[in-house]
Amino acid sequence: MYYPKTQIETNLYSSGDLLVESTRLPYSGFYFSTYDGKYFSGKEPNDGPNFSLVLPSKKEINNQIFNDLLFDPSPSTYDPRFEGENNTYSTLAGANPNELPYSPTSHYPIPTLKDIANKQFVRYLIKKSNENVYTEVNRVSYILASNQSLFKQISFSWVIAGDRNKVATTNRSQLIFQENKLKIQGLGVFLRFNYLQFYQGR
Repeated sequence: MYYPKTQIETNLYSSGDLLVESTRLPYSGFYFSTYDGKYFSGKEPNDGPNFSLVLPSKKEINNQIFNDLLFDPSPSTYDPRFEGENNTYSTLAGANPNELPYSPTSHYPIPTLKDIANKQFVRYLIKKSNENVYTEVNRVSYILASNQSLFKQISFSWVIAGDRNKVATTNRSQLIFQENKLKIQGLGVFLRFNYLQFYQGR
């Protein structure tokens, strides 16, 4: 396998958020991405074997959660709300046993080579429904929040290349649009009004 260094991003790490394409099993370890949006195991092409990796679908994510609960109730997926004395309190409090506990994990996005070539990428945020508390997350954590009544999902395109003033204006307008559409406040404050974050120009 050969890719010019300018067309790959190396030394990335997956904590199970990518799947091995041939087996559809979660992959944990180093990987690299290519300019055309593909993922391969190994820190770089010479760190073999370089088998193909893919992002999980929403259905696969939900199935994985179910399998974890059924066969391996580890602390990360085990739901103590309905065990022992907690069951009475959770029932009275109206907790939904079909809605897994969810805590968004903060993620700092890094534009890939493909993002840079496209001059934009998608950012994913989670907001508490009743508070102006935001967390930037990755795509998997964003999908997991889809059935969570206590959180709102926010996703939008973020421009990172082009005329500096136009990029800033576009990103500012995008945040205002999201606030108006979702009837939320504080999105710009959370992002520190940094409309040129990740800007690739000078």
